[in-house]
Amino acid sequence: MYADISGIRKDAIDKAIFPPCNASDILVVEAMLHFILQGLLITSTSWVLWRIIRPYISKSTLRNIPGPSPSSFWRGNLPELFDRHGWDFQDTIDKDGQAVVRFTGMFRKQCLYVFDPKALHHIVLKDHDVQRPPWFTAAIRLTFGPGVLGVLGKYNL
Repeated sequence: MYADISGIRKDAIDKAIFPPCNASDILVVEAMLHFILQGLLITSTSWVLWRIIRPYISKSTLRNIPGPSPSSFWRGNLPELFDRHGWDFQDTIDKDGQAVVRFTGMFRKQCLYVFDPKALHHIVLKDHDVQRPPWFTAAIRLTFGPGVLGVLGKYNL
């Protein structure tokens, strides 16, 4: 039933499975890995630098909306906003009487904090034209069926 391999030497099997490599083959593989790692390093460094420099080069359209100054470059206002005992920060946001406040997220990303009921109604329910690629909607519909994520527009089940 099984082939008898007792007459075959072990080194012949190893050469068949793992062919011998030349020194030039190893150098080519090392050069390819070095090139790939160098590309990844350049790409990630460029991305990080762009995320740091971009707020100083291109101004946000949200810069005219009032809001607190960030407490940290890395975390912005997020520690104060989501602090368990951060009611003083919430009160300073609410004291201005503004329905929309700009706060700073991680790496100085400008964000909006909306707490006006009418504005929230327009954002969430009324003016929410979500455009998704057709392939994404089809994949969601195939996976989960015609639910909330798998349909577009006014669709009644």
